[in-house]
Amino acid sequence: MKAAMCIAYGDLTDAVRIVDVAPPPPVPAAGEVLVAVRAASVNISDLAFLRGRPLAARLVTGWRRPKPTILGHDFAGVITAVGAGVSDFEEGQAVFGVCKGSCAEYACAATIRLAHKPAELTFEEAAALPVAGLTALQGLRDIGRLSEGDRVLITGASSGVGTFAVQIAKALGGHVTAVCGRTSVDAVRSLGPQALINRDEEDYAARSDRYDLFFDLAGDRSLGVCRGLLTARGRYVGAGVLAIQDSVMSVLSRVASLWARSRVAKQPLSMYMARVKPNDLATLAALAASGQARPVIDKVFALDRAGEAYAYLAARHAHGKIAVRIG
Repeated sequence: MKAAMCIAYGDLTDAVRIVDVAPPPPVPAAGEVLVAVRAASVNISDLAFLRGRPLAARLVTGWRRPKPTILGHDFAGVITAVGAGVSDFEEGQAVFGVCKGSCAEYACAATIRLAHKPAELTFEEAAALPVAGLTALQGLRDIGRLSEGDRVLITGASSGVGTFAVQIAKALGGHVTAVCGRTSVDAVRSLGPQALINRDEEDYAARSDRYDLFFDLAGDRSLGVCRGLLTARGRYVGAGVLAIQDSVMSVLSRVASLWARSRVAKQPLSMYMARVKPNDLATLAALAASGQARPVIDKVFALDRAGEAYAYLAARHAHGKIAVRIG
């Protein structure tokens, strides 16, 4: 079984190697399925493992060198075997979701972290949905409590999460102002925000506009400045990365939860990390299938070029998501 693994901290292109993992494909445990992975996608949260930074991450990933771990969390593929107790999925079905070690030819995934792949999506598009899509959906709907007619400001709109956020905010009835850099203007405009700000030509914080919800993916302003951009009862939501169970991210998510719903002058200031919920995966699938929140794929790399995919992500050149084609 071929898989992408990190062999050393440092240069991402050189650090990631495609190795033959023995023994052959793993056996799914109770409540799991074995998936022949067709595509995976890369996420900012993976970079801490690859770089070994911040140093606290090495308590989990390995101090001097990375522990032998297959990369990746997002995936889409076809079920080839089911574990005991699995009744809602069967062999031959196309699925997408989240698991450890998704950047490989085969991976085992718990059914509570899966959903059926929409026929309207390619495997690469479906693999782009989970982490970024969940972060956008839960941040806007659950944490930000976006309502019909709310004026929404989204920074970092060209990112993987941002491209979903613009579309989901519109689907929820928001009036969206998207902020992005000069090179991303056309790509973000194609998503249909009601207003667009080129941050290279205009300071969005200097505008007199006020917003009911500020969905911050850039983190380039102080909370005091962010408060000043809100209406009297506006909400600020600072999005984090997906909380992965049994990793340093799960610890960080607990810390972040202490900040959730802190109130200053009746304006909720929230920080959060998304979690994998099967109902939310199904919601993303429906939004994507209907065209309301289609994944935006910037580039697709072959498995043997997975290191280049991570390097491209780290350079922040991408408009949307980066996928790795595997099967």
